[in-house]
Amino acid sequence: MDLRLYGQVLWRHRFVVLGGAALALLLAILSFYRVDLSGGIPRLTPRKAEVWQSQASLFLTQAGFPAGRNSINLVPVAVGGQVVPTPQYNQPGALGSLASLYAQLAMSDAVMNRMRRAGPVPGSFLVTPVADSSGRSTQPLLNLFGQAPTPQGAERTVERGLTAFVGYIHARQVAAKIPVSQRVQLAVVNAPGPASVIQPRKKTLPFVIFLAVLFASVALAFILENVAGRRATVTELKPGSSAGTGAEGEPQSEPGVPEEPEPQAAQSFRHWA
Repeated sequence: MDLRLYGQVLWRHRFVVLGGAALALLLAILSFYRVDLSGGIPRLTPRKAEVWQSQASLFLTQAGFPAGRNSINLVPVAVGGQVVPTPQYNQPGALGSLASLYAQLAMSDAVMNRMRRAGPVPGSFLVTPVADSSGRSTQPLLNLFGQAPTPQGAERTVERGLTAFVGYIHARQVAAKIPVSQRVQLAVVNAPGPASVIQPRKKTLPFVIFLAVLFASVALAFILENVAGRRATVTELKPGSSAGTGAEGEPQSEPGVPEEPEPQAAQSFRHWA
């Protein structure tokens, strides 16, 4: 490979290469952005949106905070005419079995309708139970996610979802006339935090387009060089050219002037062509 020869070819066809590079850059930019003419001023807006996410957490518990106790006291409860000692509170992990159910309720149509009361929802609202190391949802914890194309939209989505879900559960408990001491409480463990990017815009397509067009312009430069070399060869072999011809029609060199051997680089390029 003669890099010097290739460099000379590219320099002779530099306008083709530079034009191809400019076209490659333009197409790469247009594949990533679209031209927005709203307002009379051209603006570049990304074709694909990022995905931002904000998160909050809820704790399923009951009045009295049984998770803060090292033992549960027994209290007398009348059952069927008999007094039976019964734990005053449920075990802290007992509400873990409700986590999957409450996650589905949080994404129900009733909760979504509550969210829409404040206007269109800017993103998607997701709720998942917190799983242990074995993958089972045995923890009385829920993770709430708001996902949207902007950080503000993601934060508003999870805030409205949290408010709507807590309000929905409270309304159902009141309608069922459940005593306060027997209600499942939804305690906020982590309030909606700042959003972060979970799916950035991919730049693979613009990069591929730029390289493809650039390589095509380089290939065109070598094709033009090959065509020019063939034309020069045909011109040299035509009868009546400036160089003399022998009896066989072959070009003769001038008398007394020794023929210079063809440069090795040119020979290798002609062999390649």
